[in-house]
Amino acid sequence: IKLPEYQFYEQRERLLDLLKKEAEQSVKTTKINPKETQDDQQSEEQNGNQEHKDDQITPEEIEEKDKLLKTGFQNWNRQEFQVFIQGCEKFGRSDYKNIAELIGTKEPQEIKEYSKVFWKRIDELPQYQNIVKRVERGEQSIENKKLAQELIRYKCQKYKNPKEDLEFDQNIYSKSRSKFYSTENDKYLVYANFVEGYGNWVAIRSAIRKEPLFRFDHFFRSRTEQELSKRLQSLVKVLEKEKEIFDKAQNEKALKKSLEQKQNQVSKINKGGSKVSKNGGNGDSQQKKKKKKK
Repeated sequence: IKLPEYQFYEQRERLLDLLKKEAEQSVKTTKINPKETQDDQQSEEQNGNQEHKDDQITPEEIEEKDKLLKTGFQNWNRQEFQVFIQGCEKFGRSDYKNIAELIGTKEPQEIKEYSKVFWKRIDELPQYQNIVKRVERGEQSIENKKLAQELIRYKCQKYKNPKEDLEFDQNIYSKSRSKFYSTENDKYLVYANFVEGYGNWVAIRSAIRKEPLFRFDHFFRSRTEQELSKRLQSLVKVLEKEKEIFDKAQNEKALKKSLEQKQNQVSKINKGGSKVSKNGGNGDSQQKKKKKKK
């Protein structure tokens, strides 16, 4: 009798014992004919053989077994479990809809319920550490993709005509310049990922081959998806550094402006206080003069 760990039954060892006990009793009952059964019963009554009775599963234990069977995910098979892990790796552990579509036999709500228990009790699974590493690596890849998409969108939207006007910060780009890809290749690669969709290499390669600018650029036209992807990752690092420097400059500018505003406010308060002091001083002197006249 097997109870797969991925079905996450409560008190799994206890449930296994009860199922074994039930199965053993079923086998004994099947092998013994009615006459032998009657003889055994008479023998037990006469000899007080308690051992045989102890082997029998009680109604209370059957009830306990039935309750424990309801605590697990009995309707999940190994293939669904393995595809669930693949889905978590590919889409992220919280994307229940896409994971359900990948499995094909479960609804998003079922995925959500299973996922909650899965991540709570994952250390009960053999080689769970490898599973965690796989999923975390996949989720990191998803985050990297989102960041790259955002950086490319941010870069291209700065220009009215990014195909013609896009430029790199030369101080940063010079450190990532390729011996094989030209600057025009790199600019178009960023632009094509913005227009055709990030990582849509079939459309991007087709656009490169159709682009008149690269009509005689055999090297760029013949690059594989893997080669173009690798080059794009280098360019994304350039864009990330550009934005980092820009954001830093903007933050410093905003901080400087904030300090200037505070200084102006303090200056206004000080000027207002000095005016009140002068007015107050004039009033006191005038009152003293009136007293002297009297």
